[in-house]
Amino acid sequence: MTVAPGEGRETSRAPATALVTGAAGGIGAAVVAALASAGTRVVGHDLREPRGELAAALTGDLLEGDPRAVVAAAEQAVGPLDALVHCAGGGDGVGVLEMTDSDWRAVVELNLGAAFPLCQAAARGMAERGGGALVLIGSLCGRQAWRGYAHYCAAKAGLEMLGRSLAVELAEHGVRCNTIVPGAIDTPLNDAVLDRGPGERARLLERTPAGRLGSPEEVAEVAAWLACGPTFVNGASVVVDGGYGIEATP
Repeated sequence: MTVAPGEGRETSRAPATALVTGAAGGIGAAVVAALASAGTRVVGHDLREPRGELAAALTGDLLEGDPRAVVAAAEQAVGPLDALVHCAGGGDGVGVLEMTDSDWRAVVELNLGAAFPLCQAAARGMAERGGGALVLIGSLCGRQAWRGYAHYCAAKAGLEMLGRSLAVELAEHGVRCNTIVPGAIDTPLNDAVLDRGPGERARLLERTPAGRLGSPEEVAEVAAWLACGPTFVNGASVVVDGGYGIEATP
């Protein structure tokens, strides 16, 4: 089949409406700001009240009740969603020998379990309307083991594969799904991890070719780009880590 230049290609544009989970966190707040600056009406959801240029702020625990209700509340506030950026995540460090079933379930449910019903609910409406964008915030921990975070690493690895699976199944409905894989980003959540032992932060910076931590705004730029287009990028995992993941120097 011969396709003329530009045939079948949609024009990239900022989403009219978007839901951002984890909107009170470092990355989530930056994503809210990036989308809002592009003219998107953003609904933010978090345990703490999200702030910034929001059309609506929702508070609640994704582990209590059905996460699909968050999508419904967002659409009640701003109408049909064009984009979902799922930033909610995290977890406390605990060794595998000390980890309880409760520790495991809480972290896996937050970082992976809640993602599916959120994406499913948002994608159903997007599919009916012929298009939309799902953006998942993964982690380099989903590719490289991090001591004390087996539950988090496993969940983020699963999240990246969930993103690929959603991309494959939803493409025919015009819905794209991409995952961002951040490395060490300068957020309050990461402070506890990087400062957990003497020299931990210094060792990470030495290992990172960029020689510094990433900023939430640098992740948000990628999230906004994926939410706006390009329309032929689907099922991708965009690594934002300053080169940490490819450094192999002994």
